[in-house]
Amino acid sequence: SSLELAKSSYDNTIIRAPISGIVAKRSIDPGEMAGAGTPLLVLVNMADVKVEASVPQDQINSVKVGSEVDVKVGSLGGKVL
Repeated sequence: SSLELAKSSYDNTIIRAPISGIVAKRSIDPGEMAGAGTPLLVLVNMADVKVEASVPQDQINSVKVGSEVDVKVGSLGGKVL
């Protein structure tokens, strides 16, 4: 029975997200105790992200609908998406 209790306690330490995505915000640090009803993370489903950006005039002709671009996000530590 102690093995089952240990497995149950371990299972309660694993965080599973309902969607795939990128962590946009972390509200709790590793090792901290989580409170009931308090969000731990904010996940962003990258399939639903839309970006509006300004393009310099000298580069506008090289951007076409459907072009792939790298987006650098300052609030994510400069992470390139």
